[in-house]
Amino acid sequence: MFLSGLFRETRAHELMLRFGNLPRELLNRVCGDFLENEFQYALEQTVESTNGIRLLIQNRDADQRVRLGALESIERLVGSGRLQRPLAVLYLRDLFNGKLERVRSELWDCLVGTAVLLSAAELLPEIRQASEEGLCSPEFNLEEIEEGLADEWEDFDRVLYKAFGGRGRPPLDHLTGKGWWTRSYRNA
Repeated sequence: MFLSGLFRETRAHELMLRFGNLPRELLNRVCGDFLENEFQYALEQTVESTNGIRLLIQNRDADQRVRLGALESIERLVGSGRLQRPLAVLYLRDLFNGKLERVRSELWDCLVGTAVLLSAAELLPEIRQASEEGLCSPEFNLEEIEEGLADEWEDFDRVLYKAFGGRGRPPLDHLTGKGWWTRSYRNA
């Protein structure tokens, strides 16, 4: 799966979506930590349409780590220019307004975090409502979230794309655990 993402093999995307819908117990035995880190990368790199990712996010029976990875991939798709920010914000609004179950979970924290990363100030009423309903972590500070939403959206992934000569982010090295963010990788 990681190599499919590395080579942006779009034919593998449907299989990854089906894999993400497997029962939790099986996913834990088969891949464990892969779901928390590299699955979202592979999912994002192979995508041609966000329809499958959206269905995965909304699937209440899917493993929460898979759903979180799918939700995080939305911001990454915007950052890489493969998904228009207004479309992502509209989808986040849909999640706030009923497409995500209204039960306290890490998904709500991720949803708010994604809105902040996209500087989606237009979602502030939805974020306030979710906070009032106790759907977000009590550790979230609404004033800090408002400040974060007031910041102008920065396209960090495009900056990285340019910094690496148009090749995009270098991949994570599974054998050493080093990735594009480590000093030793940059100096190699």
